[in-house]
Amino acid sequence: QKVNWKKTKVTVKDAKGKSYKVRIIKRHKDDIEVRVKLKEGKKYTVKVSGVKARNASNYTSISKTFRAVD
Repeated sequence: QKVNWKKTKVTVKDAKGKSYKVRIIKRHKDDIEVRVKLKEGKKYTVKVSGVKARNASNYTSISKTFRAVD
């Protein structure tokens, strides 16, 4: 789904709440590419704020928990 970006911020935290430095590489029409150094096999939560679907009226944040793989 195509999205709009506005003052986009990406945060990544581990299961203990430790934050990791994130660099936004590119924003595309339907996704975002970031670079962050993580440990393989550990669980993290990524949060992207300043995003909305093209047909939505408000910007919002989305979060996803994942396990880092090589």
